[in-house]
Amino acid sequence: MHILKGDVTLWSLEPQIAPFYSFMLADSAFRLPLLLNLGLNFHTLSVDGASSLNKLLRYLAAATYLRRLTLLEPESTFESYPMLSRTVQGFTCLQSIQLIGAGEASINVLNNIQSSLVSVDIEYLLDQDEEWIGIPSLHQSRSTLCDLTLKYGAVVGFDLVNKCVYSNGTQVALPDSSVRDVHEVIRAFPRLQRLEALGTGRCNTFDELRAFNQARQRELGSWSRLEEYCGPVCTLYELAIACPIASLHLTSDFGDNMMDPAMLMAVLSDAHPLKLSLQAHGYLCEQHPVFLSLFRQNSLRNLGTLVLEEWIATFEGGSEEVDWVKILDSLVDNIIAPLHFLEYFELYLCGDSSHWTGSITAEAKRFLLSSLERQLAVWDAAAFVSRARAANGNSALVLVIKYWDQAAKTTRIVDLSQRGARADKREGPYHVTAPGAFREAR
Repeated sequence: MHILKGDVTLWSLEPQIAPFYSFMLADSAFRLPLLLNLGLNFHTLSVDGASSLNKLLRYLAAATYLRRLTLLEPESTFESYPMLSRTVQGFTCLQSIQLIGAGEASINVLNNIQSSLVSVDIEYLLDQDEEWIGIPSLHQSRSTLCDLTLKYGAVVGFDLVNKCVYSNGTQVALPDSSVRDVHEVIRAFPRLQRLEALGTGRCNTFDELRAFNQARQRELGSWSRLEEYCGPVCTLYELAIACPIASLHLTSDFGDNMMDPAMLMAVLSDAHPLKLSLQAHGYLCEQHPVFLSLFRQNSLRNLGTLVLEEWIATFEGGSEEVDWVKILDSLVDNIIAPLHFLEYFELYLCGDSSHWTGSITAEAKRFLLSSLERQLAVWDAAAFVSRARAANGNSALVLVIKYWDQAAKTTRIVDLSQRGARADKREGPYHVTAPGAFREAR
């Protein structure tokens, strides 16, 4: 494969500009059509470096082959060298742009860019003034924009800055603090399919915002259906989206309202999901009655896929041994049996370092992990599968358990139903075990 195919990034930008420009000029007829994706580190450019970069960008803009442009730390450079702002604005061929470390100058460039963009990904500077309004207008991309991601920063509601309607916008990711009036998102993205709320969901106005958004949607309408919501439970509770959501991936923070079962029950009643992924936060271990009653709700009657994450460390420190065999067996009656259309069930027993919280000691970590592995080694997985399928009424039900192997420092996946393990590669490097009993898998 030619070196220009794929992503080309100039990380040490200033010393690389001139050689790269010369390289492109040496065989421009062949090389220019190959360069579709370019990343540039704008940090600390000199006057001469900015001039050379401007020449390169003008050359690429005139060629009209470039499709994706990624700019790292562009804010101070745009402020110092307006000529670069004008040159980037002059691109007419871009389909996708990513700005990492954006501020007001970067947003002004986006607001005036001549390309009709399909995808925009903005990571804001973390020290922006809270009064600064930073959602780009993107007027040129009203009919083409499909995917918008805004990360971090003091981004405020759409109603204050942006009256555009993006008729083909299907995927939007926003800081959870930026959306208070859900109807502004409904208005701006009438064909939305996937909504992601980025953040921890910490807020103290849950019920007030929920009532406000419910009233707004009764008055002005909502989407007819969303394919997916990903984000904090409390943000979805606040937004009170008044339409079915086919797939829910629910996250939460470590605050007092991290996964309130009553709040979870409300959002499930709103969404009627077909796929559900959520973090149990100890409720499974505790056999919390409200949490377990969720799975008997009418709103989950058509659920086909369920993924539960349970952390094997308690928030109080985790020195008491958990009876995992009892908990696993209780899954059948409390969760699997009521879900008659369930086709895939996965339990992820989280135990890697990214999931430890609070003041738990290294000794307690080792104790909990060793206890889990010891119990799984003697657990009768075959009997569990038979009982689960009989209770559920689906003889083809797929049952998967993932757990942290502290010796191998990796997540092991066991497909109890012997139909091949399913691994989400985005989560990390997994070791997929042979199907069957845990004693064989280890």
